[in-house]
Amino acid sequence: MHRLRLRAIASPPLALDHHKRRRLLSAFASDQPIRHHPPIDSAIPWNKLLRDHLARSRRDLALALYRLMRALSPGLPNSYTLSLVLRAAPSTRVASAVHAHALHLGLHAHPDVAGQILAAYARLGRADDARHVFDALPVTRTTLSWNTLISAYSIGCDPDAARAAFARMVASGARPDAVTWTTLLSAHVRCGRHPEVLELFGDMCSSGCEGNAEAVAVALSACPYTAGTALANGRAIHAYGLVKGIVHAYLFVTNSLVCMYGKLGEMEEAEKVFQEARQKNAVTWNALITSYAAAGMCNEALDVLSRMEQRGGIVVPNVVSWSAVIGGFASSGDMEQALELFRQMQHRRLLPNVVTPATVLSACADILALWLGQEVHGHTIKAVLDRHLLVQNGLVNMYGKCGRVTSARKVFDRMRSRDLISWNSMIGSYGMHATQGVWQRAAVCSIRWCKSTISPSMEHYTCMVDLLGRAGLLKDACELIETMPVRPDLCIWGALLNSCRMHGNAAMAEATIAKVLQAETDTTGNQMLITNLYATCGMWDDSKRVRVMTKEAGLKKNPGQSCIEVKNKVFAFTAGNASLPEAEEIFSVLDDLYAEMEDEKHAKCEAIATIV
Repeated sequence: MHRLRLRAIASPPLALDHHKRRRLLSAFASDQPIRHHPPIDSAIPWNKLLRDHLARSRRDLALALYRLMRALSPGLPNSYTLSLVLRAAPSTRVASAVHAHALHLGLHAHPDVAGQILAAYARLGRADDARHVFDALPVTRTTLSWNTLISAYSIGCDPDAARAAFARMVASGARPDAVTWTTLLSAHVRCGRHPEVLELFGDMCSSGCEGNAEAVAVALSACPYTAGTALANGRAIHAYGLVKGIVHAYLFVTNSLVCMYGKLGEMEEAEKVFQEARQKNAVTWNALITSYAAAGMCNEALDVLSRMEQRGGIVVPNVVSWSAVIGGFASSGDMEQALELFRQMQHRRLLPNVVTPATVLSACADILALWLGQEVHGHTIKAVLDRHLLVQNGLVNMYGKCGRVTSARKVFDRMRSRDLISWNSMIGSYGMHATQGVWQRAAVCSIRWCKSTISPSMEHYTCMVDLLGRAGLLKDACELIETMPVRPDLCIWGALLNSCRMHGNAAMAEATIAKVLQAETDTTGNQMLITNLYATCGMWDDSKRVRVMTKEAGLKKNPGQSCIEVKNKVFAFTAGNASLPEAEEIFSVLDDLYAEMEDEKHAKCEAIATIV
């Protein structure tokens, strides 16, 4: 009977080749056999199959069925057909095509069709198209249609337009509901306008609208980014959620609370919310693990990971759990533990995603742990992740900062596509580690890359000036500064000044010094460079004058910092800081070394005196 049905439908009106016809007809078939094939002149059975496909999330089959329906009977779809198909539209092109079909059939003004056209454009972030459809709605605009329009602006990251639409909604007499407020809050969160999110949340509460769980979760996500009152705001919203019975009723609100307290470093409160949760999913556990790792409490993060693993059941540690702990240890400088956890993760046959190696590579770059970076590179090749842009950028950055410019360039050359981070990392590698013999080639190559690929930022210009100056092309560096479309900052003048010092160009140094001293700044980097430059040239009075100016301005030089790797662990040393546990032992060894140096110095002097 199934074959008879297909044969009856595949009659001459469909002018398609055999294979394409079979592909389209296969989309028509549903899982359950139909005893009587649907008549071609009725939309009812077609709509039933469309609805069944959408219920099973088979949007591609629903669209194929719609195309088959149009091919067999172009005028058959009714308003319900178009409403169903619009829900399945995966792109603006498809939504526009169905919209055009509705116009052709004269069904675009039908309330259901118009509402679904508006919803499709909103879901796809086509705010302008959604606005045109909204303005042409033939019936009184409901709260639902207003919410859909505001959603279009929210998805399109246009909070000002969303707020304007909200004001129009209120002026028209429509009453905003909890969905309206939540959509408006989301529009501002997406664009990082967190203080306004909390203001709007307060307006919602004072308006008498009962905030829903989604609104509470959105407001909580904004709290960590409001300076000064972040914790107070978070606690107030937490109390509001408890009063309304939202916190324990919705798991995603619990998860938002753990994240909020964790980001603020309030780990006791985060742990309390976690313990009081009536149910926990992977997101709940990962929120706590990530919070501990971000706070530098790596052992606690590992302990939560172990508890999660020992608990068993459906909720088990996933790639996010492991990546958070690995990244925490890597950032804290415990590379040995980070690598061990990375190996354990692989032994559990839990394949890392691109974030895992990228996180470790970033930490390797920051603390110059080349050996670990190379091992992670090997793991990415084995896991076939080395072709992903995020991983490749991490490799270029890691090799570049660790002084392996050739390796960074090899990764860079193998990249199929490059973004701004790719170019920044490669140019920065040349800028930091190019030797005297390759400075000029690096500068020329970097300039060519910038001009042909990206719109240079201030950081790019600074790197270009530095490379040209190191190569001795001081005139070219000055010309680049003069032709910049933006005003040069102190970093650029500092790069040029340093090059003048390297190549002993006193005249250009004097002109650059004048530019630096005219600029207002609260840092001492360039002032110290000027002081040292004057001292090198024997201009002691000028050197003293700049030092006095710096001191009178209340500026202090940032202390220098060095890193050293001992037994696969990286230790940071800051000038004037003796807080390391081993500091007393270190200074004792230094005293012994100084004493030996003095003894050797005296011995040499005595030997010379004897000879004389």
